[in-house]
Amino acid sequence: MPVAEKGSFWTSTATILTAIGTLLAGFVALATFIVSQDWFGGTAKPPGDAPSHIEISNKLFWGPDEISLDDSGSIDLDKQPPDRDTYTGDIYLTMRKTAFGTLFLWNADSTPSASDCATYLSKRSTSEQIPIDPGSKICAYTDEGRYALLVFKETGDQWLIEVTVWAYRDV
Repeated sequence: MPVAEKGSFWTSTATILTAIGTLLAGFVALATFIVSQDWFGGTAKPPGDAPSHIEISNKLFWGPDEISLDDSGSIDLDKQPPDRDTYTGDIYLTMRKTAFGTLFLWNADSTPSASDCATYLSKRSTSEQIPIDPGSKICAYTDEGRYALLVFKETGDQWLIEVTVWAYRDV
């Protein structure tokens, strides 16, 4: 009587499904671990674990006032009013989802002062992309040494951004 041939390990449907399930579980575990780490910086919740306080003037350079920006673009905060869609911007928005520049995402309910932004930007800033949502408060450091606060508000297909730029320059 002939002996039935055994198929290879990978030809069994149950085996393939088990392998795929194991891989997916591994990816989910890895993603959960990565998200739980504070490797990406820029998002520590003030005022807990605050760096040494930096006191600067609240004298205004521009604002507070609102500007609008399409779903992607840049803002040069060293201009009066801030210049939009330039190649030399201090903050860049990508597809209405993230911002990048020298930034710190302020997660507290309070509104940060010039000194708060300077303090946290000095030790906790990031040049990584920061997720933005309506209500996001982002401290920024400009190319010319000013500190700024941007509060994001969504209006249809544009961002309405309340911008405050302080006159302090450290150069």
